[in-house]
Amino acid sequence: MPPGREGVLFLRGCSNFPGDLKRPQWNATDAEGWCDTGNIARMDEQGQTRICGRSKEVGAAAPRASR
Repeated sequence: MPPGREGVLFLRGCSNFPGDLKRPQWNATDAEGWCDTGNIARMDEQGQTRICGRSKEVGAAAPRASR
């Protein structure tokens, strides 16, 4: 995508979490290992990426109990 245009941010790497075994609807990684972050991002001419908004709602983890 050319610099300055907005698009959905996908990530791929060894640290991507493949999903939740008990909740397959939470699996965000496709067969090729790309993870849909649910974020809209824009890259500038220097290669810096900025998050601009959300493309979808993603399931949130359960809140931690306060200590």
